[in-house]
Amino acid sequence: MFKSLITQTLPDWLRFFKGEAFENPKLLSADRSGSSHGDLEFASLEEFLQQIEDIPYGTALLGVCEDGLPVLADLSDQNISPIVILGDKGCGKSSLMLELLVSALHWSPEPTIQFLVISDQPELFERYCKEYTSSCLGLFKPFDLQVEEALFILTERIEEAGLSPKATVLVFVDNLSMVRTASSDFRNRLEQILREGATANIWLIAELSTDDALKMGRWLRYFRTRVLGTMSLQAVRRLGLHPGLDIQNLLSSRQFAVFTQEQWLKFRTLTLK
Repeated sequence: MFKSLITQTLPDWLRFFKGEAFENPKLLSADRSGSSHGDLEFASLEEFLQQIEDIPYGTALLGVCEDGLPVLADLSDQNISPIVILGDKGCGKSSLMLELLVSALHWSPEPTIQFLVISDQPELFERYCKEYTSSCLGLFKPFDLQVEEALFILTERIEEAGLSPKATVLVFVDNLSMVRTASSDFRNRLEQILREGATANIWLIAELSTDDALKMGRWLRYFRTRVLGTMSLQAVRRLGLHPGLDIQNLLSSRQFAVFTQEQWLKFRTLTLK
């Protein structure tokens, strides 16, 4: 399901979304020579990004594993998109979305990565819309009149896919449950992006609480990648698609798991300053 980037061009300590571990991982910088790999999980995202070099364009960070190795997503791999982040309220879903956004923008020149945000908490994203003006396609509340127009432009791009190379677009939907009360036009266009967006380099990245996710099976079926935060064992069995996740040992805040290479890979997000 997951595909790594071209590993021979990269430092040998990197771990890609397929969950591949490398022997003798390097530390991020010489001044960490006395640190253990696990120390990396305590760094802020900004500190972490400043110390990583030689990352190809179109890469995003999900988090850091217990051994200190980062988990990276290849945004050119259509088999990964779209992504949904699931978990109980307060488990850090919005923080993970921000980490994906900030790392993707940091490692790619403007405007090779563009983004659009639909959120009832726009203040979380305002800083990055101002900092990356040329990459931001819009920041909307769920029922803003302009949302449908923005989605219409994206679905037009899907229909024109293949005519010319274009930037990767990340569409962040903070709380997907709002589709249940949205207009039919909004729902239809969002559903088209879920079904066909990857063919036009459009990634939909959504978050959803456990309770809402259990009621939205029709929408969840489109998500190839499910990232799970804290939830009940019963919810994991219904939402995780794959068995074997020891959800009881998942930390209650900022730790998630993704299924890759026939196993669950656990990682922790990094804090934003």
